[in-house]
Parts: sequence; C-alpha cells; structure tokens
Amino acid sequence: MDVNDDMKQVLDELEKMRDEYAGLKEELDRQKIINGKLMESTFRKNVGVLDSNKKTGIAVCVVMALFLAALATFMEAFTLPVAAGVALCLIIMAGYIVLYRRMDFKDGMADVKTTALKVSRFRKKYIKFQLTSYAWVLGFIIISAPFIFKGFLATAKSLAAIAFIIVIFIACACAQYFTDRKVLKACDEIIDRLEEGEE
Repeated sequence: MDVNDDMKQVLDELEKMRDEYAGLKEELDRQKIINGKLMESTFRKNVGVLDSNKKTGIAVCVVMALFLAALATFMEAFTLPVAAGVALCLIIMAGYIVLYRRMDFKDGMADVKTTALKVSRFRKKYIKFQLTSYAWVLGFIIISAPFIFKGFLATAKSLAAIAFIIVIFIACACAQYFTDRKVLKACDEIIDRLEEGEE
C-alpha cells in the first residue's frame, strides 16, 4: 500500500512536471514568434533605409550630371571639365548600383549568419566607396576649377556661378554626411538584431 502511494505520488509529480514543461515550451515558442516578428520588422525598416539611400544616390548622380550640363550651357564654355564631371557622376552612379546589387535580400533572413555577413561586408564597402567618392569629387573640383573659371572671374555672372557651386557643394556634403550616418546606423541595427536572434 505504501509503495503504491509513493508510486502514485511520483507519477503525479512527473505529470505536473510534464505539464509545466509543456507550458514553458509553449511560452518559449510564443516568445520566439514575437521576437522573430520584431526582428523581421526592424530588418525590413532598416533595409528600407538602405533601399532609399540607393535610389537617392542614383538620383543625385543623375541630377548632378544634368546640373553640370546646364552649367556648361550657362557659362558657354569648358566642355572638357563638364565631360569629366558627367563621367564622374556616371561612375559614382554605377558604383551605387554595383554596391547595392551585391547585397540583395531576396532570401530575407532565411540564413541569419549569411545575412549578417552580407550586411557587415556591405558596411565596410560602403565606407570605402563613400570615401573614394568624396576624394574623386574633391579632386575633380580642385583640378577643374582653373579650367572652368579661367577668364571668368571678373564677370558678375561667373562670380554668381562660383558662389552657387560652393553653396551646392556644402549643402550636398552635409546631406551626404547625415545620410551616410543613417545608412551605417541601419547596418549596425540589422547586424545587432540578427546576432540577437541567433543567440
């Protein structure tokens, strides 16, 4: 009789432990689903930032190429520097396209490690690409300035064009700096979320 009571008590405890385990497993599964949805939402939002940056970068290159062509018409001269500027805009635009094409997210977050690695590589390449672009643009401005404004410095038309270019350049540099910070922050958030989800 005593053995049967002990056995019944052990079986009851085992049943209770099994129910607790099932409840904990269900709670854990629910938490994983919630975390997965949160991670997916953050991932999509930050990928949206990157996608927006790609479109903006390409649009800016096109606008700058058109601006240089309009400036050439306005100043009625300097076809070589304008051709070099348009070529530079097209090279930077091609760089944006290639850079973002290598980091496609067609698979979403199917493979967390691969996605985190892609974003990490993209981040490094993005920094190199932007620094190189800054150097090319600055070099272009320094090299082409004497050709562009040679003989035009005495006219009011030329001084207005110089002032306009300086203002545009400073505005673009500031906008690009804040855009780059936003892109790098989005990359960091994606990597952090993916690493959290993997643990």
